[in-house]
Amino acid sequence: MTQSEITSSEIKNIKILYLYGVSLLMLFCVISIIVNIKILITTFWIKCPLSPTLYISLSLTGADAFSSFFLGIELLLNSFIPIGLGIELKGSFVVGWMPAVITFVLVCDDCILQLNRVSARVIFFIHVINNGLIILKTLVNPIIYAAQMDEIKVN
Repeated sequence: MTQSEITSSEIKNIKILYLYGVSLLMLFCVISIIVNIKILITTFWIKCPLSPTLYISLSLTGADAFSSFFLGIELLLNSFIPIGLGIELKGSFVVGWMPAVITFVLVCDDCILQLNRVSARVIFFIHVINNGLIILKTLVNPIIYAAQMDEIKVN
């Protein structure tokens, strides 16, 4: 079946499937993040020393929360918004500059919202992640723009 053979009812069915299916998957990601973070928080109440097996289990719990977070973000940006809602995201602003702008608004000295009580280490890691995302954006931009150009597309 080619692109021109897809009917409008099939497109409507695909959008409905993406709208509800991806919403359900994102809900599962949020539930996974909440459960994993609760498990990680409960380690503060353990009185005895942690065994190596428990350390490995907790690191896997943290990795699962981390991957669930980014899977949820990826589902939101790559499936739910462009296909389910029909909003086309052009370029890599969402990956590169949007987190940096949000961080600047939250961490700057003269802003309304300030995260003064957060440790310098946390703010440092947030800035490192933002810089990494901006570098990733600059590396991915040529690929994104080349894919959008009709002269470069190969059929």
